[in-house]
Amino acid sequence: LFLQNLIVFHYVKTKTLRIPNFIDEYISLASNFNFWKTLDFNAGDRFGGSYSIYLTSGPVSNIGGIIGWNEFSDIAISRLFNFYWVLLLQILFSFLIVKNFGGSLKFLFAFNSLLIILIPWWQGSLYMIGEIPSVILLVNSIFLFNKYRYFSLTLISFSIFFGKLLNVIPFLIFYIVLFYIEKDLKKVINDAIIFSIPFIFWLGLVNFNYESGNLQDYITDLYNLISNHQSSGISREGSIFSLSNFVN
Repeated sequence: LFLQNLIVFHYVKTKTLRIPNFIDEYISLASNFNFWKTLDFNAGDRFGGSYSIYLTSGPVSNIGGIIGWNEFSDIAISRLFNFYWVLLLQILFSFLIVKNFGGSLKFLFAFNSLLIILIPWWQGSLYMIGEIPSVILLVNSIFLFNKYRYFSLTLISFSIFFGKLLNVIPFLIFYIVLFYIEKDLKKVINDAIIFSIPFIFWLGLVNFNYESGNLQDYITDLYNLISNHQSSGISREGSIFSLSNFVN
């Protein structure tokens, strides 16, 4: 275990020094640094100001990077710290999973550092963007859903609104299947209340701080950004809600 982590540390450290600068890294670090300091989710006027629709990696994305930057003001150290924040997040979930479902904690503890670097886009954690930490929150919360339903829903909501909004799609698929199995409307209402707590908190911050207007303006601008962006797969022809657009 010691040798493995020594190799992983050296590999990750080498990566932090060799990977090129990335504009999303600056945006994520700047906006989240400001958020944890002042609750102003802001990467500067160039990127839309406070709570801009262009800030797609939320505050859970780079807590390690913010700690590294706050203490050392060094981008390489911030990248390294953020990798170990992502690893710590996965280890904490591993404790909960072993506690509730059994299995070998030693195996999970040894496997986690390898698990992170086996993800094809694992260096996104060095760039301090939100895909990997938010998906760790989402997937592990689904694993724990039957044991900690409300706790899991809260974390899933955080993974979406404070991580990556795109996570709403796999969550909806999961929850639709769950509702089909349970067929319990009362649970849906209770789940919606719990799920909405981080959601409402985030929308409140947006409503009072959005640079280009209020909450309604934010939702309209976000919808237009997603529906018109080339990476969304949405065709200019026909209805935006067509089957072909959904598949794309």
